[in-house]
Amino acid sequence: MNEEIANLGLRIVSADARTATGELDSFSKAGARAQKSTVELDLVARKLKGVLDVLGIDTSVASLLQMSEEYGRLTTQLRLATDSQQAYALALADVKRIAAEGQQDLAATGALYAQMAHATKALGVSQEQVAAITETVSLATKLSGASASNAATAQQELVKAFAAGTLGMESFNAINTTAPGLMKALADGVGVSVNALQKMAAETRITSDVMAGALPITLSQLQQQAEQGEATLLNHYGATNPAEFFAVASEVFFEQSAQMAEQHPALYAELSRYYRVNPLSW
Repeated sequence: MNEEIANLGLRIVSADARTATGELDSFSKAGARAQKSTVELDLVARKLKGVLDVLGIDTSVASLLQMSEEYGRLTTQLRLATDSQQAYALALADVKRIAAEGQQDLAATGALYAQMAHATKALGVSQEQVAAITETVSLATKLSGASASNAATAQQELVKAFAAGTLGMESFNAINTTAPGLMKALADGVGVSVNALQKMAAETRITSDVMAGALPITLSQLQQQAEQGEATLLNHYGATNPAEFFAVASEVFFEQSAQMAEQHPALYAELSRYYRVNPLSW
């Protein structure tokens, strides 16, 4: 476990970091310092928990340690789904925007984006289109009122259909049951009723090309339905759960350090200790 913690790298991409020089390694190297790193990480996590408690965000030390791992998995997924530093930076920015504007889980949004990127790769779709498909699917499942479990099921069925090349009846029924708004969005994009879309599924006429072209068509309408108020410095989706807050706070720490230091000095101080850097001095 000590070796795993010592090797754990947190990569935070700044808006100004357009090359790999913007990446950070936040923990000690392996070897003799492993035990020391474990103790320090636990200490910082406990202090950071105190700051979050003051801000009214309920969490635990264990969940704080888990947050850094979740953010690391997110960035790894996006790196595997892109083929350059520039594409990765754009993907990360798109995922954060989609999650923020839709008040969706950041990790789930990132996983959906990565899965869509892989599933649509053979179609030759642009990165912009992958982001549009991801946002449409994310918003449509949310507006369906689907639970997290049902939303995940619907999205996985759609990803499976993209990968298979066709949306068949089994996937259509599963999606329409768990997140009917997603099938409504697809039907609207195709320009037919849901019943007519069901018939198309039975006739195996809903191909990956059809879905990739139809889903983004309804995006603007879905965005209007899901429109929320203006975001604060730490963003409105940053308060949805501790993991989201940690991700948002980390981004603001690096990209808007002066504003955070002024508006949330205690949080800035703890994040500075956590990452062992002071962006204000750059």
